Amino acid sequence: MKFLTRALVSMGVNEFYLEFDGIPSNEEEFNQAFYKTDSDGVHHHGMSNISPITWDQINTKASELRAGEPLRLLKVERNRLLTETDWTQNGDVSDTVKGRFISYRQALRDIIGKLCQNNKLKTIQPIG
Repeated sequence: MKFLTRALVSMGVNEFYLEFDGIPSNEEEFNQAFYKTDSDGVHHHGMSNISPITWDQINTKASELRAGEPLRLLKVERNRLLTETDWTQNGDVSDTVKGRFISYRQALRDIIGKLCQNNKLKTIQPIG
């Protein structure tokens, strides 16, 4: 359900919650699961009465987010590893230590471009 939630947020829907066992698979199930509080504090059940956004738009955006998740996670890990080694490039660090990390850090920066095509991870074929 996290992709439906992220899709809604990315589409500007806020102050809502989804209550459903599993993941809604159609508009009726989604409207049963969707609850929103408007700016006047009024609670609404179902999205169709309060937003022009359709189930198809939400589902399409959720599918896009799901497909992009491996790349997003790769970027998160890459950024974590770069942050972890930021200290190695400070002015008070010796050139020897800096030098040991330059190639590693550049490889981390380059990995996204090497593994991605059209902002999606390339499929890597097994050898043999």
